[in-house]
Amino acid sequence: MDFYIDESGNTGDLARTSAALDFGGQAVFCLAAIGSDDEGGLTKEIDALRLKHRVQATELKLSQVLRRKPQFALDVVKLLINNKHPFFVEIVDKKYQLAITINNHFFWPPYFDKPDTRDDVELKKATADYIYDQIPDDVIYAFVQCMNDPSNEKIDAYFNLLQDTVSQGSGMLAEELPSVLEESKDDFRLMIEEEGDKAYRRFLPLPDIGKREQQIWMLPNFSSFTNIYARINLYLSGNLEGSRIFHDEQAHFDAIIADAKLQAESIKIDPAQFMSPYSDYNFQQMADFSFKTSPESIGIQVSDIIAGLSMRWYQAHLQEESNTSVLDEAIELLLHHSDSKRGIGINIVGPPLRAPNGALEEAAARITLYDIPEHLRDKLIAFHVNAESATGRTGGFGGEIVFLDNGAHVFPRLLAAKYPRKKSGQSPRESAEAFLREITLQAKAHYHPNVHWPFELVMIHNVPVAYFRRWEGDLSAFIEDEHLSDEGRLSILVQLVAGLAHCQTRGLVHQDLKPENVFVRDLRKNFELPEGDLWYRPLVADFGSVNLAAEIGEFRGSRPYMAPEQWSETILTEKTNVFAVGIMLHELMTRGEHPIGTHGGDWHKRINPGFNRWQDNDRWRAWIKRGCPVANPLPNADLAAIVEECLAVEPAARPSLNDLRDRLLGALSARSNFAGAQVNLLLSAAECETEEKEWLHLKSLLNSLSRAIDEHFLPDPGP
Repeated sequence: MDFYIDESGNTGDLARTSAALDFGGQAVFCLAAIGSDDEGGLTKEIDALRLKHRVQATELKLSQVLRRKPQFALDVVKLLINNKHPFFVEIVDKKYQLAITINNHFFWPPYFDKPDTRDDVELKKATADYIYDQIPDDVIYAFVQCMNDPSNEKIDAYFNLLQDTVSQGSGMLAEELPSVLEESKDDFRLMIEEEGDKAYRRFLPLPDIGKREQQIWMLPNFSSFTNIYARINLYLSGNLEGSRIFHDEQAHFDAIIADAKLQAESIKIDPAQFMSPYSDYNFQQMADFSFKTSPESIGIQVSDIIAGLSMRWYQAHLQEESNTSVLDEAIELLLHHSDSKRGIGINIVGPPLRAPNGALEEAAARITLYDIPEHLRDKLIAFHVNAESATGRTGGFGGEIVFLDNGAHVFPRLLAAKYPRKKSGQSPRESAEAFLREITLQAKAHYHPNVHWPFELVMIHNVPVAYFRRWEGDLSAFIEDEHLSDEGRLSILVQLVAGLAHCQTRGLVHQDLKPENVFVRDLRKNFELPEGDLWYRPLVADFGSVNLAAEIGEFRGSRPYMAPEQWSETILTEKTNVFAVGIMLHELMTRGEHPIGTHGGDWHKRINPGFNRWQDNDRWRAWIKRGCPVANPLPNADLAAIVEECLAVEPAARPSLNDLRDRLLGALSARSNFAGAQVNLLLSAAECETEEKEWLHLKSLLNSLSRAIDEHFLPDPGP
């Protein structure tokens, strides 16, 4: 396939702008490429449109076509879309390009030669957005002056100017940036000692040399061309051999652009590291490259139309022009048919939160909480509920969990926030709706003191987030606790089964029941209670797996706790949870041994190589085929019998949840009448609380979240 490239928007050196940052009246640059297997066929199709619209010019230039025949330009776009010509557009906000360069050379300079992770890239984007939006134009222009008259003294003065500017800013990111700049400035001082009066070169872009031997500091063609080339590489799945790229003739910058192609081909990105989105810089083959004049190539003329429409559309919205209907319709078509996974479409090098409205709403909706660096994401989640700090994170069944601390003098002190994990092949709307389903099912079990539930539901940057109370930990932390007595362990299990029985009355079957999904609250932290370890209250958590088998035929759970019917993919009932409770009973009473005969510490702590052995499907299928035997039965006959019945291969042979609760309570009472009486009192209180009316606040939160998801996302298109 051949590809044709042309630009729009004054392609000069950005370092030549005036103090007004007006860039000669063209604040936006655009480079566009279209692909065609048959330029002759494309010529005939364009000639037919010429005839239809009575366009007589021998060379098509958007500057003339848009003013006289705007519908012709729109029909050219429709022709590309209808005939499935691939198109690649790079729109560059020139001020934003300067912001990126300042960011990459002063805030996050590249001199450590370390590959960027995805979080590194997102952090750099967030900082560039801040520079564009918050740093005054005169401070940005001072960087331009550094390029035009470079020296160590100029760089040192610019560091001071940036530090003074960001120290006056507000917000989480602004609080971080002064220390970031100070670290870079310390490195600058070290480089002066090592490199002398040329140390400044580390903090400026490498200039190209023009045909008149002049330095060219920042040419938007360079980065735009390399990215389009990498996007073509992605589109062709690396099979560039035999492909040709024709660029519109460049009187001044042809050598620089040709060098850009060679530099792009020399980049090698480790697939294990961050991969640039919408592109593939791992070139295994090379395309042929040459220049053509516009009059001799209809492909280049069509690219001129696409580039011109894109540039004028973006600039019109930056300048808040009102009459943009033709531009909007053309760009809406291009945006709608963009496919980032194949490299096709429009890529905007500009601040996401300042992107034009109208036609870009669809693209703006793609900016999500996931696009924010993880540590800033956690701060944003903490900020929403005025938490003092985010203290850590973990993962659940399809979800990410952030731990929050309100501070020592706030009750409740500890919180947790959960949001859906980003999954490949799942659209943002599908992810949000799956999360809403999970929270709705969890709320369905409200109110029972042994079921975990949220107290706040919000959308943050197009991603739903649920906030929960956070307790003393999950049950896995108590398995090997040498201070927890047998009575305390049985107390936890009795209450856990009561919570599961309540869920069962609401039609809920948990498919991923395991110690990590059972939170434990120490009631002594909030109430004055007698000494002892009977006051731990378990709460069933993580409802992402609930009823998935019945709804979509998804039977999976965590392998060491999966019942035989999950492996055979037959009907799941409350007896599925009974099986998992039997395993946890044996684990708790043995201080960590799974009934299969192996200690589960590696599983719970996710320590390899032991953890991987717990993930072996064949191991569990073989155990089930043998009848789920208990390798080392418990020494107490009553508890050993309960474990054996819970692990029956046939669900009908297992006790019900209510029967299991009563038998465990009886076993507890046999060991301590006081303990049995206290836990029975807790169960009675739970039954009374459960009879209360539904919590209208929670119902209101669910309705609001559902509406927010509908407002943020258009319905997913059908096949």
